[in-house]
Amino acid sequence: MVETEYPNISVIVACLNEEKYIEQCIESLLSSDYKGKFDIYAVDGGSSDRTLDILEGIKLKDNRLKILHNPRRLQSAGRNIAIETTDANYVAYLDARREADVSWLSQLWDCFKEVSAMDDRVLGVGSTQKYVGQTKFRRAQAHAFSSVLSGAGGTNFLKLTEVHKTDHACMCLYDKKYLINQYKYDDDLPVGEDIELNHRMTIINGLNLYVNPKAVNYYYPRENFQKLFWQQLRYGYWRQVVLSALSFKASDNSKAKHIFSAMRVKTVVPGIFVSILTLSFLLSFVSNMFFFAYYSIIASYIIIISLVSLWKSIFEKTNFIELLIVFIAIHFGYGVGVAAYYLKIKNI
Repeated sequence: MVETEYPNISVIVACLNEEKYIEQCIESLLSSDYKGKFDIYAVDGGSSDRTLDILEGIKLKDNRLKILHNPRRLQSAGRNIAIETTDANYVAYLDARREADVSWLSQLWDCFKEVSAMDDRVLGVGSTQKYVGQTKFRRAQAHAFSSVLSGAGGTNFLKLTEVHKTDHACMCLYDKKYLINQYKYDDDLPVGEDIELNHRMTIINGLNLYVNPKAVNYYYPRENFQKLFWQQLRYGYWRQVVLSALSFKASDNSKAKHIFSAMRVKTVVPGIFVSILTLSFLLSFVSNMFFFAYYSIIASYIIIISLVSLWKSIFEKTNFIELLIVFIAIHFGYGVGVAAYYLKIKNI
């Protein structure tokens, strides 16, 4: 049944030590042009910085902000706490390192209402992200992640102009009845919980998720090489964990199992690259063949990322050196994470 009024929506912001970003995140939500009633659940995982103080200060000025505490610390667990607490029929989520466009929430709901008129299995609607940041390194990440060479080209759907059906999107609005009854976040996952949830909902259970390119959120990328490398390492590791778990859950669904197998083949490539490079380097000390193999691989890699970075620096007016550094952090970070998974390294 399609709702004719604007329903009550709860927006969930799970956070931990985000004093640099939390105020602008919450304030952007409070400035929403959504015509219905909405509130914000900030779920803190035990911050040791000023995050809670900032939240308390905002709450004193605007009672639409609610503060919850998450003893498990993980973002996935925090979202589940808010889902179980709110009495709203619809929930959306926004990461603490992001800001919502003034029309983000209204665009999500308007799209949800529109697609629900034609589809009775609508799980939710996701948004698109734009990168923000004043440093050269952050701007370089925006350009790098829009490239096929990053392995993530197209995942933010910025080239879309119309509503699009998908199996994953970021910063989504959900019909809460599905989350409560069947599909809560896997709160054992510190990374990739949104991908796991969306894939499980759509690919395994046959619900439908859409993305609305007019619903925009703004993301602050990592500040330096070390943080980007670590982020990508964890993405690489936990993506394999997620796909492995999904394959197991899809054991009775051959089509879904095939889809997850294909995803694993694609995502394991950076791990294979790093493993071959490492092995050829070690063997280069005892064999001329591996010596030439190692330097041939390195030379080819540098040429490829240099050409792509040069093209982008000329036509998209971004910094050539910063792009090189970003590509290296993405490829080697993600690749090391994948390799760590198959080497059974824990606690990443």
